[in-house]
Amino acid sequence: MLEEELEGKMVKLYRMQRICLALQKALIVLAIIFYLFGMIPVLLSFLLSFLWGTYLRNKADSLAREKYPFVPLVVYSRNLYAPIREEAKRQGDSLTVEILAFNWSSLLAVVAAMVAYLFMLTVGSRLWAWQLSLVLG
Repeated sequence: MLEEELEGKMVKLYRMQRICLALQKALIVLAIIFYLFGMIPVLLSFLLSFLWGTYLRNKADSLAREKYPFVPLVVYSRNLYAPIREEAKRQGDSLTVEILAFNWSSLLAVVAAMVAYLFMLTVGSRLWAWQLSLVLG
């Protein structure tokens, strides 16, 4: 595959990853707004991360392997693609580093949605009830 073609695929993948993260961030906001039914956006965020996020992560892994076929993978490591990430950092290839970091960003968005939901169920509902009691007298 030509270098320009590979770079174009990586840019397209990066844009798709950003769209996925934006949707997950919107679901975090929805989990806060609809706190009683906030589990629905949390589940949607999980499904989005699991289905679409896994596809995007696998695509990023394969494109990174195509770009850096000479870098050996460390099988005994927790992070299989750490050597590729290090080589990309050495070469100043921020795009490869960003697309490989997507998996953690997506998982953190799911965790943030769950924390926001739990916060609204515990503290947030009490704060809203307190504010309503002040307004209604």
